[in-house]
Amino acid sequence: MNTRTNDLSTYWTRPLCQSRVTVHQWDNRRLISDAPALAKLDNSRLLCAVQLWSRDDTAAQLFGDHPCFIFASDDQGASWHEMARLPFLTGKFLCRGSQVWFMGAGADWEGFWVTSSDDGGSTWGQASQIFAGQTYAASTGWVLDDEVLYWAMDDRNPSGPERKVFAVAVNPSGDLRDPGAWRRSNAVAPPGLPAVVGRDLHERAKWLEPNAVRSA
Repeated sequence: MNTRTNDLSTYWTRPLCQSRVTVHQWDNRRLISDAPALAKLDNSRLLCAVQLWSRDDTAAQLFGDHPCFIFASDDQGASWHEMARLPFLTGKFLCRGSQVWFMGAGADWEGFWVTSSDDGGSTWGQASQIFAGQTYAASTGWVLDDEVLYWAMDDRNPSGPERKVFAVAVNPSGDLRDPGAWRRSNAVAPPGLPAVVGRDLHERAKWLEPNAVRSA
């Protein structure tokens, strides 16, 4: 038992990511990147989506309404090259055979959009809007099987008093660009934060980056 405990201790204290490669680098300190997406295709190509945004108009001036960069690596991540720029702010990949889907929030968080590529990410089709309204879904969880994809999302519409959460569902084997293929739940507001938890550190309670799980 002690030997196993010692082995686990060594395992969990071992440093990670000692070898790394820069996918993309920029010098403008106003630019921000978060929630990147990775995918491995059937031919072993790696795809990486990197979204660049800013709290002022810097990103809009530099990239217009195409702030999402798609990079590819054909040497197991040793080197990367830019393939495309998409009109998304955040998003995720979904690979289905030779087809790659990219799904997420449009530029300036507006709407939920879907596009796809049939040539390994080199070119992408016209993005289709699934629904309108400000949406965040890059760092939120989904559950995927052969019949249904369930995805938790943030409703960022300013008309509501608080940030709400909702879920969507779609058959992953269908045409994901068809708005009629998607189902969307009602949006749920946070119930409030008890004073004993908040200790006056937060102005109000908010949901943030929800998750989706499958019950047993």
